[in-house]
Amino acid sequence: MARCLWLIALCAVTVSPVLATAGDVTVQIVNYGMVQTKPLMLQGSAAPSSQPGQGEEEVTFQRTDQVPLRPGARFGVFILASMPNSPPGRMVTLRKVTRFPAPGLTNPETRKTILSEAVPITVRTGEPQGPFGYGLDHDWELRPGTWRIEFWYGDEKVAEQVFLLTTP
Repeated sequence: MARCLWLIALCAVTVSPVLATAGDVTVQIVNYGMVQTKPLMLQGSAAPSSQPGQGEEEVTFQRTDQVPLRPGARFGVFILASMPNSPPGRMVTLRKVTRFPAPGLTNPETRKTILSEAVPITVRTGEPQGPFGYGLDHDWELRPGTWRIEFWYGDEKVAEQVFLLTTP
């Protein structure tokens, strides 16, 4: 009987998933600033690449935490996630939260005001990834002040970058 219980306990340990706690995941901001993208040109072609999965955009970065408040401006971060005592290449799901300055952003079509926006992202540990950020696509998003891009693992904030958006 004791042998049977030991076997059941061993099976439970070997098949149960490993759950990481927030202390098991670290996230570093490795670059931040203004983001610009442009279509990649295929070698020997005069037209931008339109083939899916071919790296459709080239990303350039201007390192700054000061962002001019103008339509089309894009800003964000590149992050490096890691799990101590775990090999690189493991997939980890984080929550990216963008916090807007008070009184928030009000969409004129829905009349809904939001103070923050949260989206799940999945990243591979050991590899810098991004950009993760925000684009000012609508006039109602042009809110000056302090914007925050946060990364959460479970209930713990594991990284944050602050941007100051000002009128040019």
